[in-house]
Amino acid sequence: MQQSLKLKRKRDERRILQITGVAWEDESEKDLVQISKRIKNYEEGVAEWNGAEEGIVDWDTAKININNGEFWKCIFVYGNPIFRKRKNLWRNLTANNWDQEATQIYIGDFNEVLTQEEKRRDRNRIERLKNSAGQWVQGGDEILKLAEEHFSKLFTSEKRGSLQECIRKIPRKVTNEMNEEILGNIRDDEIRAAAFSLGGLKAPGPDGLNGMFYQKHWETVKEEADCGKIAEDIGQEKKGKDGANELPIKLDMNKAYDRLEWDFLEEVLKAFGFNEKWVKLMMGCVKSANYKIKINGNMSNKIKPQRGLRQGDPLSPYLFIIAAEVFTILMSEAQQEKLISGIKLAPTAPPITHLLFADDCIIFAEAKEEEVYQIIQVLNQYTKASGQRINLEKSGISFGSLIPIQTRVNIEEILGMAAWENPGKYLGLPAIWGRSKNKALEWIEEKVINKMEGWKEQLLNQDGKEVLIKSVIQAIPAYTMNVVRFPKNLCKRLSARVAKFWWASSGKESGIHWNSWTIISRSKKDGGLGFKDFELQNLAHLAKQAWRILTNPEAIWVRILKAIYFPNNNFWEARAHRGASWVWRSILEGRDFLRRKGSWSIGDGSEVEVWRDNLVEGKHRLEVPENVGRMKVKELLVEGQEWDANKVHNLFSNHLSERILRTPVCLVNKKDSLIWPYRMDGDYTIKTGYYAATEEKRKEKREKASTSTDIKDLWKEI
Repeated sequence: MQQSLKLKRKRDERRILQITGVAWEDESEKDLVQISKRIKNYEEGVAEWNGAEEGIVDWDTAKININNGEFWKCIFVYGNPIFRKRKNLWRNLTANNWDQEATQIYIGDFNEVLTQEEKRRDRNRIERLKNSAGQWVQGGDEILKLAEEHFSKLFTSEKRGSLQECIRKIPRKVTNEMNEEILGNIRDDEIRAAAFSLGGLKAPGPDGLNGMFYQKHWETVKEEADCGKIAEDIGQEKKGKDGANELPIKLDMNKAYDRLEWDFLEEVLKAFGFNEKWVKLMMGCVKSANYKIKINGNMSNKIKPQRGLRQGDPLSPYLFIIAAEVFTILMSEAQQEKLISGIKLAPTAPPITHLLFADDCIIFAEAKEEEVYQIIQVLNQYTKASGQRINLEKSGISFGSLIPIQTRVNIEEILGMAAWENPGKYLGLPAIWGRSKNKALEWIEEKVINKMEGWKEQLLNQDGKEVLIKSVIQAIPAYTMNVVRFPKNLCKRLSARVAKFWWASSGKESGIHWNSWTIISRSKKDGGLGFKDFELQNLAHLAKQAWRILTNPEAIWVRILKAIYFPNNNFWEARAHRGASWVWRSILEGRDFLRRKGSWSIGDGSEVEVWRDNLVEGKHRLEVPENVGRMKVKELLVEGQEWDANKVHNLFSNHLSERILRTPVCLVNKKDSLIWPYRMDGDYTIKTGYYAATEEKRKEKREKASTSTDIKDLWKEI
């Protein structure tokens, strides 16, 4: 059977190569028109070949000795049977393979009465829709018409006031050097690297072709391939106090991407200083969109939008963020003019007027009616220019306990929003954590349980379970792990849930656990299955946040944390004082992990402690001599330029002294810097952090085991 499948696969690959070659020989058009025509030729060729192949089925047979001469006859069926010929297929199979002396087993995906696609189509069928008047609409044509009218209206541009009131306030930020870089010629090796970095079987792009197509046929299609990548990382931290006089307002933008006006986006790009040519290129991508709606297998007429950004397009989030930056500019101007105050979490902390991530927004203000009116003015100015619309039903206000009842009522009436006792989640995390850590994180455990309960009904083999555990289950808590340290008992419960799902037999609640979680959570090269240890994964994520504090001290969230927790010293000397938040205590655990596993590049020695930090490569903390207190490395340097050999020899053994004296002192950059020794570039990553945490845990277990063995030997001697 395997040989037959290999031959069929090779035959299919050769046929696809032929179809691609024929499609790309078409040179009747030029530029983008030619590319579009070639892709269409390819799709038609594949469709024609697939139609010819449909219904072709082949099979192999094998007799398997089950026990004491009892045989099972296995018929392995493969191919592409079509639904209407399935009965004939069964007749042919039984007629050609009937054997009265053996039990027969038929193996193949076609065994179900309906294919997965046919099941999904039936399950997802839309029977009726409610129109804007609250009336139900039924019937295929009427439903499709209603949907088409809705989206046509949504994508139709609305008349608005002048944009200049907003645009004139945008500072020019894009320099000539930046424009030269983004307009520079794209090299062939850059295009190839981008194409081969695509997931082969991930969702196809706008042309309908996935990454594997370009990778398999690169030599044929490379002339037309082009792609780009933009990456940006945004992190924000906030802390609030119940009973304060501040007023958080959570906004929900209704269909934010779909309502963004094109003329507003274009003017914003120009105002920031982007080159006209680049702006024209971007807007050409934005305006090239066309939509069709498919309901119950029926397609609507083509909808040509006049506004909005394509959902799922990798370019759309970045264009939306640039456009939304206008709101930040307007809020900053109002704050500078003292029209709004925002909040300050500490005397030296920068004021916060709002948190904005894409279309998720929280505004902070004092609970004063005058300030609320000013916020409304800013919101009106931004929404009229951009086309955005606030969904008042999904937006809300949270009041502190010190705000008078009458003030609350007045503010609710001014904003037209309801007050919330619990503001829910922001960016996927609870806005209010509460006192119980387990209760605050119980939603993660529930989500994991619900996922695995849904999979129990499906007959998954071990390979399928492994993929689901690694790609879905282990990803559920990952985002929250960046913020807080999980309780150990929660990590144990999650591990137990995953282990139970892994070892469960088909259709049963549980099965025999043939290996412990400690073993199967090892990497595959160490004899495990590569499942993540949740506790160590959590630590690796928190260390990343600590690393960001060290490497990006000017970020606003870092400046706020410094103002609250370590205003008069550096991050290494910061402590978790009484009343410190769960988030801050968690970050300090990540910092301490970096201190244990990282190495130092010595500058002036002012930040590196001799007895606490990893001063010598390959050796962790040095043994503290008697009657010696805390000491900074700068005390062992001569004028901050080289080691003081006499002091070093007085403190350490000859062997250790030589190693310390060989440690270089940086004369160019006088600042001490932490280096992550698990990467060549010295930069911390969560992947290498997890490896270091695993290494540390194993070492602790070996030392503990060694101590236990010594005690047992001692008792034997006694």
